[in-house]
Amino acid sequence: MKKLAELTTAEFVDLLASDAPAPGGGSAAALEGALGAALSAMVCGLTTVGKSKEKYADYQEFVIESQKKLTELKVAFVDVMDRDTDQRGEGRPLSRHPEGPGGLHRHSL
Repeated sequence: MKKLAELTTAEFVDLLASDAPAPGGGSAAALEGALGAALSAMVCGLTTVGKSKEKYADYQEFVIESQKKLTELKVAFVDVMDRDTDQRGEGRPLSRHPEGPGGLHRHSL
């Protein structure tokens, strides 16, 4: 089976809307987290070029470091999308895993 991150947007939302046991809310939330981190990284990138670079010269070091951290966070959220639906032997999302709903939090970021 394809990883969730490899699906097209249409495929992901169709699967999410189906009666399939996964993906579920955890994977959808992780996607939203990845999108938020990506958009924030984009803003940081735009702040380091052209007139913005001059206008926000005092903040460039902070913005560049923030962009790096946001990019790492985006990658981590994409990973969590699939880990939430990881087979783990039983084919259950981590939210329904024997370790309980907190299992995802113990094994993620």
